[in-house]
Amino acid sequence: MDSKKNAFSSYLKYVEQELIDAYVSRGGATCRFVEGDHAERRGVLTQSIRQLALWKGLVVTEVELSNDLPLNDWKQITQYVLKNMEANINGILVRSFPAIVAKIAEVGEVELEMLLQKDHSLPHAGFRNAIWWLCQKEQQGLAQDEALQSFLLGEKVSVAELNSFGLNGVKGSLTQKNAELILQTVFSALTMLNASGSLLLLTEQEDHFVYNKQSTALEKLRISANVIRRLIDGCTTGVLNGTLVFTVSRKGFLERCADVYPAVGQRLQIVKNGLRRAAWRFPIASLDQLTNEKVESWEPYFGLNGDMSVLKSLESLRFGLVPHRHVERLTIGYAEIERWAEQCRSDLNLPGIHLITGPFGTGKSHVIEVLRHTASKRGSVFTRVELDGRSVSMSEPNLLFRAICRNLQFPDGANESPVISLYEKAIERGHNVLSFPSSGMYKIKDYFETIQLLQRFGKLDNFAFQLESVFSGGEEFPIRSLIHDIAVETGLRQSQFQIESLIDRSLDKRTHSFLEALAGLAILCRLSGYDGLVVAFDEFEVETHGDKKQFERVLALLREILTYVEQSGLIPPSPVTLIFSAVGKATAGDAFLERLTALAGGSVYRLSQWTDHQTIELASRIFELYADSYDLCESFDSTLARSVNQLLQNNGMAGNTLIRSFVKWYLALLDMKYGPPVLLNTKERRA
Repeated sequence: MDSKKNAFSSYLKYVEQELIDAYVSRGGATCRFVEGDHAERRGVLTQSIRQLALWKGLVVTEVELSNDLPLNDWKQITQYVLKNMEANINGILVRSFPAIVAKIAEVGEVELEMLLQKDHSLPHAGFRNAIWWLCQKEQQGLAQDEALQSFLLGEKVSVAELNSFGLNGVKGSLTQKNAELILQTVFSALTMLNASGSLLLLTEQEDHFVYNKQSTALEKLRISANVIRRLIDGCTTGVLNGTLVFTVSRKGFLERCADVYPAVGQRLQIVKNGLRRAAWRFPIASLDQLTNEKVESWEPYFGLNGDMSVLKSLESLRFGLVPHRHVERLTIGYAEIERWAEQCRSDLNLPGIHLITGPFGTGKSHVIEVLRHTASKRGSVFTRVELDGRSVSMSEPNLLFRAICRNLQFPDGANESPVISLYEKAIERGHNVLSFPSSGMYKIKDYFETIQLLQRFGKLDNFAFQLESVFSGGEEFPIRSLIHDIAVETGLRQSQFQIESLIDRSLDKRTHSFLEALAGLAILCRLSGYDGLVVAFDEFEVETHGDKKQFERVLALLREILTYVEQSGLIPPSPVTLIFSAVGKATAGDAFLERLTALAGGSVYRLSQWTDHQTIELASRIFELYADSYDLCESFDSTLARSVNQLLQNNGMAGNTLIRSFVKWYLALLDMKYGPPVLLNTKERRA
């Protein structure tokens, strides 16, 4: 056993010094994936990392995935994390999230004021407030303590019961829908409470992900792959803080995920058939790459005072994602895109349609990220909808509107209940239903009055979670039952609460109700003090892959959008900007989008295949970040960048996902050349 542990000793040193000490313990977050068929070696690596993390002061949760604890059930995974996380506090092994928080508060000074701030890193207000209550030094009653503990362990506790103990603001028990927000809040709160960070260790000791073509099995794998995608995005976009997600699985798991979910495949694209040596800084490795490499003398290549924003950007690039923090620096032609974004903006409170078009791999998603950046700078609410033709499709307006609401991004940070927060902000600014256009939008106005009534009775927190779902077009909560509960809680008649489903189910009304809801949301953004609403629909080309009937529903919604933008219908104008991205091939869908944009008076941003000059320029900017982070004294050498293009061509990848592939391969080669396990230390390289 000891000899097998020694086989990982060099890699564990890298994990300790670069991932834990210099990154996670300073608030960074990232994911690492290791695959291998040798079960015993996987177990040795898993336990070695677990013990190392506990020794370094991280809060550790090991989740052994199985049919009883599947990755596709995010609520179950989150509850398992809450109950089974461990931490070594002053030599005592403490288990469970509430026990760890209580122990941290007992042995050290906790800045409770930080927990009360509406920080976007603690997006679940109920859990944030529960953590604050748990950290109070005053003695709590047994019943109050049990209710608080149960809530923080992910068990169902009613708001009425929590309020009866005086636990104000504790709301929103764990559900499938809010599980991700709770996990974000938990990991970020632990960092805020001075823990060294968190390790989420996902292991697959049995053949959990059986790959067959049965629809149920494929759907479970697709959901699991989406969980992986959300974890990657959460780490690289700053949603998660002080967190290391480490997955140790059987060989082939990542390729199966990529097969059923292209978005995760793009992030986990495995660099192979080109790397002559291992590159530990790259997110994906095999067991053989960790055990066969020997490093006799190695130091981390940057100090603990390095620029964290640059390190975070490099981690984003390793997954082929656009770094939020350096989007201007890493965008070729940023000024041109920014000018186009300003051109798309309407100062007349009128809707608009615009189009980004270009072949695969030319950077459409990158342009959308620049649009998000510019929208945030000018104070607009932004939402990006990644169409998949199934669960998020323009053929299903109710699901589409839910995706729009779920992905709302505010210039001043995230929020657990984004739609409800807009109503609250509008009311704070002195608005009421008379602030809306006099005609139409009756459902939105009824929602507004419902919020005002619940605020007047101090009961909004009791129903915020259910109303957020209904106001976003969700159907999880029966409206009649919800109205009954609200009436009982407030003592008012049920007739005083006019709540209806936002999106009509009938085919002849649902496109109109979708546009009315979208316009109402944009007006609500303006009433809340924001500049307006920008909605980006990415990957439109997938809508052409469905059957003829489904595509006709897509075209019907697009026609309704054109009618609205031309203001030839009954829906009042609103400050909403709609941006579509498409491949631009000679398909019926893309051609229709082109005509739609022209008829609406919108503009088209056309992308073309990158030139060698642009590719080399991007590589030089990436190298500057890399050299800054890892203390390199060498200057940029275009030879390596040019060799990447050759590697892509040799592997048949050029022209498909060109930019993302180039970035990932170029960084992988930099990691291979300058990072562990290369037999160079800092002093030797500087010489």
